[in-house]
Amino acid sequence: MGVIIRSVVVYVVLLVILRMTSRRIMRTATPLDRVLIFVFGGIGITAVLHDETSMTACFLALATFGLLHVATYASKLKIPALGLISDGARVVVFKNGEWWENRLRHAHLEHRDVIAEARQRGFKALEEVALVVVEHTGGLTFIAKSDQASADNP
Repeated sequence: MGVIIRSVVVYVVLLVILRMTSRRIMRTATPLDRVLIFVFGGIGITAVLHDETSMTACFLALATFGLLHVATYASKLKIPALGLISDGARVVVFKNGEWWENRLRHAHLEHRDVIAEARQRGFKALEEVALVVVEHTGGLTFIAKSDQASADNP
């Protein structure tokens, strides 16, 4: 029973810490971000298994994490506010040529992260972009000025 309780506590703590520390998607995650995820996993499993090293304890911990993940997903469908807490909301970080610095910092992104992603999406310059949104998944959405103009004039 101790493994299950520790698994629940570690799951919630890791969810909160990862939610607070990074919104980057794996595609744009830096090596530092990836190291952080692996370290959290290693520390988390140590806390879960404590002095128990049996295969049963490991499988029980994995099953508990899996069930918690499924339960969290199902709960978000029934109670949308939980989704905002666990996943966050989309955030505009660039609009009409202006950076929203406080939102960019809050999303743990730098200008160069956004610019690099824009280049990978085929934009030659940020002047072609009307809006950049950090989605709740951590992904970046770019609205081109040409798309915005055609939407404004149907």
